[in-house]
Amino acid sequence: MESKLNHEAIEAYASTYSKRIIADFFIQHDKITGQQIVDLKGVKQVNLMVLKNLFQKWKKESDKWQSPYFNYENPEVKKALQAFMNTLSQHISVPKNHFEPLLKRAVEDTLLLIFSPYQFYSREINHVERTRLSIYDLKDTQRYIKVNKQLLEAFIKEFEQGEVKEMFNDEAFGVFNEVCEKLKATPEDFEPFLKQFNEVAKLSIEMIYFDCETDFEAEDYKKLNKPPLKETIAEAVAEQREVTQAPLHESLVANSKEGKNLLNTLEQKVVTGSIKKNISINQRFMFVKELFGGNNDAFNQAIDALDNLPSLQAAREYLNANCGASSWDTESEEVTEFMDLLEKKFA
Repeated sequence: MESKLNHEAIEAYASTYSKRIIADFFIQHDKITGQQIVDLKGVKQVNLMVLKNLFQKWKKESDKWQSPYFNYENPEVKKALQAFMNTLSQHISVPKNHFEPLLKRAVEDTLLLIFSPYQFYSREINHVERTRLSIYDLKDTQRYIKVNKQLLEAFIKEFEQGEVKEMFNDEAFGVFNEVCEKLKATPEDFEPFLKQFNEVAKLSIEMIYFDCETDFEAEDYKKLNKPPLKETIAEAVAEQREVTQAPLHESLVANSKEGKNLLNTLEQKVVTGSIKKNISINQRFMFVKELFGGNNDAFNQAIDALDNLPSLQAAREYLNANCGASSWDTESEEVTEFMDLLEKKFA
């Protein structure tokens, strides 16, 4: 599901949410303190995300404290700086014009964390402002994460077991992907969070994804009236054939050094291998929750069985007999994505 997130709609919603919170709070206040951020109405994870981003900015500033004349690595200096930070954290004071972008970013981050935890953590790992990721960075982040935190906890555990203090971003991202493949967990139910967001500004699951129609009425949403990007190779091929009236693979073959059909090569990367290897972390969360009643063991057992069946028909029969698939809503996104994976497996 992560590839279908409508990031522009998320950004527009974050803007609307932030404006309403700020309009309500700053009627009576000139600045907002740390405790007021924690107690701000709305979604508590958003408030924690504000503090997370705020202290990351502070850390970025403090990292610049280098001098040829003073030893910042001295233990006494480090201790004094830590005491200074602790004192400063008790005296947060942010004016409206600086708080609004912090809040907007926090809403976007929280929506990602709820609806696409893989994307959220991927962005944290591949942060553009640093080249290395340390276990201290992860533990700092952990203090502020209360939703779908099992991925982060498993990632930190991987660092600790390997006695690793830091890695380059790309290396850390590889380890994170391995953690995602091994992790057995179910996502948190997003319905309670939708209710919390709706207390401030209207939000629905249909607004989060490209393939759902939306009735979002924020002013910023007017900018979003453009067709979604094509989600699959097949859609792109179909559109290209309509325009050119010629098979797309002919031009791909002509441009291939080895005369291979590049289209087939791309499709094979998507459909070959076991079903388990082709299921993303977000899809697994979705399938467990929506199709297997939150039972992660039942999901894993079914996938292992399906991977060893000889045909699509056998797979359908197994699902009907063992997983209650006959009662699944065939029009739902979850069923559509799951069956699409099966069809690719046995194609």
